[in-house]
Amino acid sequence: MRKIASIAALLLICLSLGCNKNIFTDSKTVELYPVLKDGKWGYMNKKGRVVIRPEWDYVGRYSEGLEGVREGDKWGFIDVSGMVVIKPRFEGVGEFSEGLAPVGWGHGKMGGGGS
Repeated sequence: MRKIASIAALLLICLSLGCNKNIFTDSKTVELYPVLKDGKWGYMNKKGRVVIRPEWDYVGRYSEGLEGVREGDKWGFIDVSGMVVIKPRFEGVGEFSEGLAPVGWGHGKMGGGGS
């Protein structure tokens, strides 16, 4: 019962703060909400069901169906199903735009990464 109350409270907080992620994939919208459990981030749907297991140290914002995720001190990308599409190996990442995203290679250097 306590777990359900915690999920419901988190969902209400996310909805009130507007932290939902509307992802456009194949002409349908998938609504995902960040969820923090035991110090790791994942995503739940609007019904409060965890759909991407909390396993990331930090998550960014979805763009073009991909989201930056941090594992340790490295960043990579997952898709809306939670599958890793670009392994965490960068020092930083930005949002995708037109198939490209800036990535940090270290020492303040940034470059464009393709999907």
